[in-house]
Amino acid sequence: MTYSYRTPEKKVTVTVTDGHDGALKLAWGINKPGGLGTYLVSKQEVLSDAEKVRTELGNFVIAKMSSQNVSSALRQVARGGHFLYNSLFRALEVGGQSEAERVQRWLAQRDLPILLNINVDTYTRIPWGLVYEADPEQIANDANTKDFANYPGFWCLKYLISCLHHRVRDINERRAKFHIFSVVHRKEYDKVHGSLNLQQQGSIADLLKEFGGEIDNKQDLYKKWVDAGGVDRILMFYCHANGAALGLGKDSVSPEDFGRYLSIESRYPDAITLTFLNGCATAIGAADRGYLEATGQRGFVGFVGTEAKIPNLYALRFGAEFLRCFLEAGWPLVNVMDAMWRLHWPLSLVYSLNGYADLQLKRADVAKEWPPTKLKNFSDDDIGISAI
Repeated sequence: MTYSYRTPEKKVTVTVTDGHDGALKLAWGINKPGGLGTYLVSKQEVLSDAEKVRTELGNFVIAKMSSQNVSSALRQVARGGHFLYNSLFRALEVGGQSEAERVQRWLAQRDLPILLNINVDTYTRIPWGLVYEADPEQIANDANTKDFANYPGFWCLKYLISCLHHRVRDINERRAKFHIFSVVHRKEYDKVHGSLNLQQQGSIADLLKEFGGEIDNKQDLYKKWVDAGGVDRILMFYCHANGAALGLGKDSVSPEDFGRYLSIESRYPDAITLTFLNGCATAIGAADRGYLEATGQRGFVGFVGTEAKIPNLYALRFGAEFLRCFLEAGWPLVNVMDAMWRLHWPLSLVYSLNGYADLQLKRADVAKEWPPTKLKNFSDDDIGISAI
């Protein structure tokens, strides 16, 4: 299978802020907040449904890693996503409900694809890509789980979608080059990388060869980070993770460490960093902070993260292919993720894009499709028997 580049017909901005009395305020507009509809929803209900769909996603991953039939588990993810969809459009006020329904009608009447840019300035953890807009009961009992066309309601498939912290500034130009900082849990990386054939090992090692190859401790990371000066970067983690830290073995990197040690000096105002957090549930964060805020500070443009545990071999291959596509296709970040969600379905559901949608590398030869050579869906291959 190949992915053909999708150009959005419309660009919709969704701004999520704190309302009054425990509410979330959602403002929908074309290219800017408001205009399509603004209303309040229950923050408690939305976040409760968000956790429920993540739980179903985790059950799906467990079933997939155990080589079970995943049809029922994937349907449950869709059901959980539909509950989340309903809570995002269930307004707390009568007037607000008419606004919410107007947004729903507008979306239903538009030609696809639509680019959904979700801008967040309140501490929320909503897995936007897992929202399921269609009726999950319409999924056939014998639906082929390998075909994403059987699950058209997931927002990560229906729309070009990205969530971003409000502090991330607009980027008006394509970037000339990105330098890759690869940071790994050494024991886990060596085990999984060593299980690949020599051609695969060489391909991944070639991607991660800058700065002396993989970095496996904080001291080296911080030194090389400062020494790199004002270059644009991709900060690529492959490690164990929880809501509070990224585990490198003896060392760990917390969200606070991004501000303390991984900030970009003010004398390099134009330098930017895209972060890929390839570990378990990195999109969720701790109770009061997370990587959305950490990668929303000056010099950062957000991150790619995960909504649940992820099999170690699948994670390594997915991360490497994401890098290759971003660096070689010349596409905006949101299209790279769109390709990855489709090409490596259904485990790709675990990943979420919390980065600047239009971030793009400057290339003279922009690809029309990906990959350039035949590549197997990583979900259909050996995915690993343990989570990263």
